Amino acid sequence: MPATAVPSVGSAPVAADAQGLVATPTEVVAHYTDVLTNGDKSQFAATFAAPDTFRQRIESARAAQVSNAAIVSGGTFSETYTPLPGQTFALATADGGALVVASMATASSLTSKGATITVTADMAAVSNGTLATGAQLHNGQQATYSDVVAFYVPPAGAKGPVQVLGAEHIRTSVTGS
Repeated sequence: MPATAVPSVGSAPVAADAQGLVATPTEVVAHYTDVLTNGDKSQFAATFAAPDTFRQRIESARAAQVSNAAIVSGGTFSETYTPLPGQTFALATADGGALVVASMATASSLTSKGATITVTADMAAVSNGTLATGAQLHNGQQATYSDVVAFYVPPAGAKGPVQVLGAEHIRTSVTGS
């Protein structure tokens, strides 16, 4: 964790469009969603420190879902990542950088051809009452996740990359048929 101001002074808020950093807080979040979507093919991949445990977990889970969908049912799996407007907050660090906390949404879609997906209790719990535990989905499912990611963004001119400090990825809704 980068140092912040002493408690008696407090750290100043940093605007989402603030200049003076390697990228504005808003840009950092947009760039990171591109990295989650495109992996090493993203033009922003080198902007972020590696390894990034959150990204590794997302990519590993996605690869397993893609493989399982293809092998088990001839289906497909895809995900999209979107920054949530107005949900990026930042505080200045002692070195002129910023701690940035941002919300993102992940939308996943699993299609199934000739296989069934059994609704689990945790899926049913976030289905707004539309899916029952044990129900069978024959066409696929869609899930939405709420993500919160914390970054350290170095000041402009710094040699270090943006660092992912922590993240949470929580499934918040599921639909299917």
